[in-house]
Amino acid sequence: MVIKRAGVVKIIDRNSLFTNFKLFKLDELLQDSFKRVIVITILTVLFTFSVHAQDFIQKELMHDGIQREYMVYIPSIYDSSIKVPLVLNFHGFGTSNYSHYRYYSDMTNIADTANFILVYPQGAAGSDGYPHWNIESDYSKSDIDDLGFTSIMIDSLVNLFSIDTLRVYATGFSNGAFFTYDLGCRLADKIAVIAPVAGTMPQVSFDECDATKPTSVISFHGTADNDSPYNGIQGYNLSYDEINEFWSTFNETDIDAKITEINTNNEDGSSVELYSWENGINCSSVNHYKIIDGGHSWPNTGTQDSGKGNDGVNKDIDANNLIWNFMAQYNLHGRLNCNEVTNSDEEYNLKHYYNLKQNYPNPFNPNTLISFSLARNENVSLEVFNLQGRSVVKLIDESLHIGEHSVHFNARNLSSGVYFYKLSTPSFIKTKKMLLIK
Repeated sequence: MVIKRAGVVKIIDRNSLFTNFKLFKLDELLQDSFKRVIVITILTVLFTFSVHAQDFIQKELMHDGIQREYMVYIPSIYDSSIKVPLVLNFHGFGTSNYSHYRYYSDMTNIADTANFILVYPQGAAGSDGYPHWNIESDYSKSDIDDLGFTSIMIDSLVNLFSIDTLRVYATGFSNGAFFTYDLGCRLADKIAVIAPVAGTMPQVSFDECDATKPTSVISFHGTADNDSPYNGIQGYNLSYDEINEFWSTFNETDIDAKITEINTNNEDGSSVELYSWENGINCSSVNHYKIIDGGHSWPNTGTQDSGKGNDGVNKDIDANNLIWNFMAQYNLHGRLNCNEVTNSDEEYNLKHYYNLKQNYPNPFNPNTLISFSLARNENVSLEVFNLQGRSVVKLIDESLHIGEHSVHFNARNLSSGVYFYKLSTPSFIKTKKMLLIK
C-alpha cells in the first residue's frame, strides 16, 4: 500500500498491514461465529489489496500551479538495464485512477508478462468539482493544461525509469478516450499508438488536429452507448464513421476496411464487428471494434453498464489483451520491421512518386486535410487560391524530404465558395479544387 506524507512516497508492505490490524482487537471480535466471518472477510480484503497495492507507486508533480498525481505499476520482471514500453491509461469523467484500474481496466497481469510500465494518471477537478480530462474548447469544464501535464509526466517517468521513448502508448475510457484522441493529434511526437474505449473524437480535436506522423488507432465503442453516442453529437463529437474515415485517410491506409464478425458469447446481449484498415504509411493501421447493442463499458470487465445502453458488458472480446497486442506491434516510426522501411535511397525512391490527393473532407468547414507525396527531396510550395486566382494562404514554402506529407488547412477566416490548392516543386506541379461550405 502506498502512503503519502508531506510529499514523501512510502510503500507499506502487507506485513505492516497485519501488524496495524491488531488495533481491531482480534480476541474480542472472535467471540462468536458471525464476528469471526467479519474478521476473515476483512483479512482477505486487506491481503488481496496489499498484494496489488504494494506494486503501485503513487507519484506527484507540480504543473501549472496544480499538484498532479498518477499511479505507477512496475512489472514483476522489470529490469532497469532494459528499456521497456510505457502505457498510459486514462480514467473516465467523475471517477478516479484507482477505481478505473480496479473496476474497468486492470492491465497489471499483462504488464507482468509483457514487461511494460503501466501508469494510471489522475484527472484534476473541473468547474463542477468532478475529476476530468480537459480538451481545450469553448465547452471545456476548466482551463487545466492536461496536455502539458501528460507531456511532463512522460518526461518525468523517462527520468525515473528505463523507458523506451519510441514505445509510449495511450488508452482511456469515456472522457479518457476523448483525451486519448486529443493526444493522438497534439502529442503525436511522443505517443506511438492510441486506444480509445467508449469515447468518440472531440470536434475540436478534429478541427485542430496537428498530428506530425501517421498514428495507428485501435478503438472500441457500443452502438447502444447513451453516454457517448456512437453517431456522435453534432458540434461536439464526431461519429465513428467520421472518426474512422479521418484516421484511415490520414494514415493513408487501404480505402476499404476488412470486416470480421465476432460473437463468441451468446449471453451478453451484444456482438462485435471488427473493421480493419491496413497498409498505411509506415505500415500504420486503424482497427475499430463496433459493439452491436453494446453500452458504455470496457469490453470483458465485470462492471455492469446499468441504465446505459444494454445494461451489460460485451464478453465476445477482451479489450485489455487486444489493446496491448495491437500496441506491441508499433513504435513512433510505425509498425516494427515494416517492409516499407529501407536504408536505400534508390529503393525508397522507387516506392514513392509525385501525387497531390483530394483534400478530406470535401466539402469542408472549416478544417480539411491536404496530403501529397514527393519522389525526391526538394523545395515545395503548397498554396491556396480563390476563384479569382488570388492567393489566400501559402501553407508550405520550404524544402521537404522524399515521401508522404500532410497538412491541415483551417479556413475559418474565409467565406464559403470554391478554392484551389496548388502543389509546386521544380519537378512537379498539380492543382485540385475544394469546396468550403459554412
